[in-house]
Amino acid sequence: MNSQKYSNSQEYPNSQEHANRKEYLQRLLKQIQQDKKNMPEGSLRVHGGKKPYYYHVMDNSEASYGRYLKSTESRLAAALAQKDYLIRLEESVLQELKSLNHIEKKNGSPSPRPEDIYRSLNSYRQALVTPLVMGDEDYKTAWLQEPYARKSFSEDDPSFYSARGDRVRSKSEVLIADILDEFGIPYRYEAPLPLKNGYTIHPDFTILRLPARTVCYLEHCGRMDDEIYVHAFLRRENTCIENGLIPGRDVFYTFESGASPINTKLLRKMLHTLLI
Repeated sequence: MNSQKYSNSQEYPNSQEHANRKEYLQRLLKQIQQDKKNMPEGSLRVHGGKKPYYYHVMDNSEASYGRYLKSTESRLAAALAQKDYLIRLEESVLQELKSLNHIEKKNGSPSPRPEDIYRSLNSYRQALVTPLVMGDEDYKTAWLQEPYARKSFSEDDPSFYSARGDRVRSKSEVLIADILDEFGIPYRYEAPLPLKNGYTIHPDFTILRLPARTVCYLEHCGRMDDEIYVHAFLRRENTCIENGLIPGRDVFYTFESGASPINTKLLRKMLHTLLI
């Protein structure tokens, strides 16, 4: 998925994305400032050869080499690395907030986004730091690698597989899965979704909206000429609404019947419009 990149040298795409980004950054800034209160004094200096050596620097002058941290002081090294990361992250957030407040193009190189700060650290620092935010590709990879319990198949269920190897329940779902993959849209198939009433459902596709770091759901309704199926669909939709999952905002649907099979051209258009 090609996510919108925000920087000092770009116009923001629209007022809603501007407002959403600003709200997100303000929440992030509040979290950073709260986390910084619990950090130790000083900073971390890292010297790396075949292995890293860490030093606790209390004097920020260039002449200060710092005190060598023993292996038994790994927690202090991690806390100092986290502090340094938070300082860099805070600076990036404040810079972008300033840019958002002015909404104007500026000359020169764009400031790094907060999501890029973790990746900019060297590998030794990354090993010590717990990131608050990650770049899009890192976040996407981590999300896709999270384990989840898929809904099981019975012995009588037909075997349909998407191009990336996911077993699905119909040829139409193969098409949907492959188009999501084609567009680079991260998804999970039949991942469990606990509802407020204690019941758990398994939406066909749980989709990651990468720029907003939120998920939505796509349900394929493949037997709309079956009266019993339609009644079950309506009950399920009402259950979703009762649990705060609103059609057209949180849940999207594709439909087909025996006489009206899924239209892949329209499907591509819909998914591209909704999710990219």
